[in-house]
Amino acid sequence: MQVILINPPFNLGVNKDSKEGKYTAVLPPLGLLYVAAVMKKEGNKVEVWDCDVEGIDYHKLIERLQDLRPEYVGFYTNSANIDMVLSICLNIKPFVKRIVLGGPEITLHPEKGKNYEVFKGQIDDINKLPFPARELINLDKYQPSPHHYIKSPSTTMITSIGCPYNCSYCYSSQLYKRKYQQRTVDNVIEEIKHLKKWYGIKEIQFWDDLFGLNRKWLIEFCEKVKELDIVWVCEMRANLVEPIILALMKEAGCYSIFYGCESFNQDILDLVNKQLTVKQIKDAIIWTNMVGIMVRANFILGLPLDTPENAKKEIDEICKLPIDYIKWNLFCPYEGTEIYKGIEKYGKLTDAIKTNHEVSFIPNGYKDADELEQMRQYAFRKFYYRPIYIWKKIKEIRNPLTLKRYLRGLKLLLVRY
Repeated sequence: MQVILINPPFNLGVNKDSKEGKYTAVLPPLGLLYVAAVMKKEGNKVEVWDCDVEGIDYHKLIERLQDLRPEYVGFYTNSANIDMVLSICLNIKPFVKRIVLGGPEITLHPEKGKNYEVFKGQIDDINKLPFPARELINLDKYQPSPHHYIKSPSTTMITSIGCPYNCSYCYSSQLYKRKYQQRTVDNVIEEIKHLKKWYGIKEIQFWDDLFGLNRKWLIEFCEKVKELDIVWVCEMRANLVEPIILALMKEAGCYSIFYGCESFNQDILDLVNKQLTVKQIKDAIIWTNMVGIMVRANFILGLPLDTPENAKKEIDEICKLPIDYIKWNLFCPYEGTEIYKGIEKYGKLTDAIKTNHEVSFIPNGYKDADELEQMRQYAFRKFYYRPIYIWKKIKEIRNPLTLKRYLRGLKLLLVRY
């Protein structure tokens, strides 16, 4: 069977060659590549079309499918692209035998795809999955963010799926019913060896929803991965780290950890069921820096109970901590998450609720969307334009690749903020 798996075009048109895409992250669609690998193993002829990366817009996609008339077309869906995907499906229905929708949006809201097949991506044993079919894409067309790599070429992997925590703003607990599956260490090590052998990969970015939940697993992984001459980064929860574990990770090639901090206001953390304290977050940041691992942190502006006064106080606290890179997202209450229920009592939804690239929720403490967007601008400028921070980054430039990365990062800041 001829199968086309599609990561649909996004309105922003961000790809590696676009104005913003030259500086930001463009990552391989791992989910589609896993599906492709399974379908190839079953004997199908499979293609993966990553539309923004390949410069395929809405109209061009429909034209290509009309010319090809494949037997099976599968689309990745999320809250931002679902309307576009359904519009595409309506146009290709006359000449495509099977149209299948997958991804978080259609998994949580299968009724939106009632006129098409909905992909049931149940995974009984993650260790039985073949490695992602990266041979179906051109890895050279992808790139991490400027601060997400120190060696090239690099690529992404996952070592687990799901998350047992229940943060009320997050899709993951709804998608996987708070179940967590961990690949064996040996299975992960084999994929790293595969990437080194066939693609010359020198660095891995682990994009698990939750990396290193199992302490015993993490220790075994560190013992084995340090033999592979590879560097790596990961995302972790602040309550899962301590100096001894961090030192092991550093020795094993981990040079950067991304923490989902979200807020330094305990009332907000409790409201979104983060199951973390402000002290745990700050301790993790300090310990990580202490062992020589770079700290990347994510915060969310515009959460329920947030105010401009709270945000400015939080930004001042952040600037006093040894954080190397930081990202402020604007809160988007996704339909289907716990926090979406009764969200109106904490603020108002806007017409931009379909995309997380604009203000989609204005908490009661803010006057309007402009004030919230201006606060994000203030946050980025306050953190990244500090003379002491700039001087620190200048001193870190010791090779051409670092210079290239930092120039990309600077240009991205100037484009956005």
